[in-house]
Amino acid sequence: MKTDGYGGRTLKKKIKVLTDDLAMPTLYLTIQGVVEKVVDITPKSLVFQGDCGTVMEKTITIIPIPKYPLNVLSLKFKTGKYMTGTLEKTQINGKQAYKVIVKTKKEAAGNFYDKVTLKTDSRVKPIINVWVKVRLKDNPVVVPAKE
Repeated sequence: MKTDGYGGRTLKKKIKVLTDDLAMPTLYLTIQGVVEKVVDITPKSLVFQGDCGTVMEKTITIIPIPKYPLNVLSLKFKTGKYMTGTLEKTQINGKQAYKVIVKTKKEAAGNFYDKVTLKTDSRVKPIINVWVKVRLKDNPVVVPAKE
């Protein structure tokens, strides 16, 4: 069962079981539990909105939960066409943390999507994904008024 994105929340799934028991040929089992957080990610996704040609920058902060220590080893974008990023190791309130600084680089108007993939050394959470959306609009053309 995939639990990505459910950290700190209760997950409930129903399973249909077919049996050879004529009295009860079908059973439904419910599995429920709290999914433990492995990392705190703030924000969970990035949204950029602005004018074409404007370089915008935002930061994603990742703090490993002490029960599941990990190191972020690398950063990669799914396409890399619309943005660039850097990874910085830091400390926040005495805890090991990582900052992912994302900058837009697309000049044309439109909506663009990409995914930041962070590779870790954790067996519990080997990959961390963060979605990024960029919405660029055309720059308005200002025409001076004639007197």
